[in-house]
Amino acid sequence: MSEPLRRRDAGERPRDVLERAATDPVELIESLAHDAPSARTPARRARPHRPRRPLAGVSLTASVIGLVLSWFVPWGMPVSVAGALLAILALRRSDERRGQAWWGLGLGILGAACASFWIGWILDQLSATTAG
Repeated sequence: MSEPLRRRDAGERPRDVLERAATDPVELIESLAHDAPSARTPARRARPHRPRRPLAGVSLTASVIGLVLSWFVPWGMPVSVAGALLAILALRRSDERRGQAWWGLGLGILGAACASFWIGWILDQLSATTAG
């Protein structure tokens, strides 16, 4: 067994002390072994695992995709509406992430509004070409 670390004597060089401490890891392991929790320490009980429902995340993803699609084409409307509906379903559940669900609802409504603008513009253009 190694000797415990001690203060440097007056005649001992600092290098000798450093070499001994750096090449003697047994003392560190022994000191860590004594820091183990005692048998009287109560063990933590693990919480029962609840399965996560990704409905809020799916609604947010669908709403973002629908919003991006609706900036360019009106085909983003079904995806945005689906994202908003999923967000409403997620808000009705108690074990969903409510922040993601609210963002999914807001972005789904915004994507549907952008897509409806495109639908209105296309219908206006079609009526102008058939009338003229």
